[in-house]
Amino acid sequence: MAHTILVVEDEEVTSNLLKEILERENYKVLLAPTAFRARGLLSKNSPDLIILDRRLPDQDGLELCKEIRQRDKGKGVPVLFLTAKKSIADKVTGLSLGGDDYLVKPFDAQELLARVEALLRRRISQEDAPAVLQSGDLKLDLTRIQAFLKGKPLKLWPKEFEILRALLEKKGRVLSREFLLQSVWGYEKELHITSKTVDVTMSRLRKKLGSFGDKIFFIKGYGYRLDE
Repeated sequence: MAHTILVVEDEEVTSNLLKEILERENYKVLLAPTAFRARGLLSKNSPDLIILDRRLPDQDGLELCKEIRQRDKGKGVPVLFLTAKKSIADKVTGLSLGGDDYLVKPFDAQELLARVEALLRRRISQEDAPAVLQSGDLKLDLTRIQAFLKGKPLKLWPKEFEILRALLEKKGRVLSREFLLQSVWGYEKELHITSKTVDVTMSRLRKKLGSFGDKIFFIKGYGYRLDE
């Protein structure tokens, strides 16, 4: 069965180009020129991936991404931001607030397809993972994409959840920033994405975890480790 991709992009030339590139690879494509139209399509469809423009005529793409993540259907759906913004700060913000990857306009068709395929592969591999991960009072329900601390649900952004998942899966082992960028964000080394993305997300995660966050150690020059 073909994967369904929702493209939320207001520039008709860009959205039609995306549609042509993706349909050529046998993806089913849904087009939404506004956030309002995207909400309507999401209420009736369950896309496997969302390509989301940062600047929409009726809402900022970041706000729409946050909204999507709050829906049950949207928690596990990869989001690829498409934008003309090139600064590191913009990338860090987009990725920290729920995006899974970031592609700058104008884009190369082959790079776009590579990013899409990588995000879809990661989603499939995550669906085959164990249903629950636990350490002390912390539990991750991988089916519901929900974290619990002392039995109470935690509100985590997708990347915070995925970092916590990586730490729990490899308890006691030091995970480098490069490893987390590749396993959580899907980046390859040659893309030269700043490690600040990891540090910003990790800092916010530790605060949300309260005293449990003290179990996540930063080993200078190496990376992060979760101890029991």
